[in-house]
Amino acid sequence: MKSYFYYTKQSILNFKNTRRLELRGQENKILSEEEMKEQGKAELYKDCVIYESEIAFVGYPILDNDILRPATVIELIDMGEQQLLVGEVINREEGTLEYIPQPTWQHKWDFELLKWIPDENLLQEGQYIEGEEIITVPYDENLGYLYKVWDKENHVWKEGATDEEKSEHYKYLINSYKSKILEQGYNYLEHQQKCREKDLALLGNAVAALDDMATFAQSEEKKINWAFNDNDISVMSETDLRKLRIAGCEFINNVYKIEAELKSLETNIKLTGKEFIEKINAVSQVKCYFDDIKETNVQTSEKFGGGGTILSITTFYSRNLNRESQKRNTKATTIDLKTLDSEIANIAGRSPKTPIGMKELWDEVQNLKATMKQWEVITLNKIYVSDSIARYEIPQKNRGWKWVVMQGTLGNGYGNQTSRNHSDTYNENSVYAKYGTSEMLFRQKWTLSGNYIQGEQGQNGASNTITVLFYK
Repeated sequence: MKSYFYYTKQSILNFKNTRRLELRGQENKILSEEEMKEQGKAELYKDCVIYESEIAFVGYPILDNDILRPATVIELIDMGEQQLLVGEVINREEGTLEYIPQPTWQHKWDFELLKWIPDENLLQEGQYIEGEEIITVPYDENLGYLYKVWDKENHVWKEGATDEEKSEHYKYLINSYKSKILEQGYNYLEHQQKCREKDLALLGNAVAALDDMATFAQSEEKKINWAFNDNDISVMSETDLRKLRIAGCEFINNVYKIEAELKSLETNIKLTGKEFIEKINAVSQVKCYFDDIKETNVQTSEKFGGGGTILSITTFYSRNLNRESQKRNTKATTIDLKTLDSEIANIAGRSPKTPIGMKELWDEVQNLKATMKQWEVITLNKIYVSDSIARYEIPQKNRGWKWVVMQGTLGNGYGNQTSRNHSDTYNENSVYAKYGTSEMLFRQKWTLSGNYIQGEQGQNGASNTITVLFYK
């Protein structure tokens, strides 16, 4: 039910300094002069302005042709009572505030120019600002830098590795290729004979066994089945095996010869396995079985003079982690298949697997990325309020997520709130509140406005904080 509130003109005019409105009385109708005299209120209501509403006046008072009304948002800004928020500009023709969306997360709001400009502090490697545009320079893989670094002054990519690091990596490449070439073996009469330690040991044992047979046998030369591969088995005599071993000796000697030759040359971090093989084939009558390194997850390598098994992918990341951690004087974690599997198993909620391959881990990571859900409950503070709306800024990292306001009541201007419930409408809250003796139902509807969650109840009708569930 409407009431009629009598406010003094002088308190309205002095509100900027006093921050106080003087309410002389509240009536259920507009009193005539005779009624005021009869009730002894003529002097009380002298020089008063009547405000008609269900509740007392809320907001900044403006006296407009003897009519009391709340100041508009633009009037509040012009008077310095309210500030424009990030992305807001005044449309004076329409008498409204307009929001200019942020072009990208790398832009910041210039309050003097009232527009978005690139933020140099948010530039990533390979980016620079030209005018008001962010230019991205992709890294060209053909540059082949061991440790790529972005030159912010000249806007170019350059090599960040030291000469020592490049030399170390060059030797690693040579050792890695050498070990893989020996594993792939040489071409012997169109057969692939591998030169791993166990292959050489088996070959020596076979020659010795046939030699023992010849000592005790009076018949013709003995022969055995020799397995070059699982599906390539040949019958060979002792003489045949000795020729195979001699060919292997020449091949291995030339592999180590080229290794030494390459290490004596100028550092070349772009060296390929194919180039290594071409050099071997150029000096050796016994040729490599393959003309290039066949890619596998695991490479057997003598890294920096030592033997053992090295993972080409994890070794690369481990070296870069070590390099970065040295800058921070912290100890890097060694990355291997077992460590990666343990980490992924912890995320996926399973037990570690042994053994496990890089391809299997990669597939599991992709599946986790495709199926995982993210959610977060955050309390947002009110940063802007007007007569009709209240705004709460969404954190940068949660922009673009789906959301539900879980808790957000009306403000103190609505007196004691007796109950509260969620209505069936998405992101809409119903609140029963008392003002004086009247109980009223207020509906707070939440909507998305740019980077803000916006409530329809403004001024004292919005709480200082809301609790929001963000999810994706």
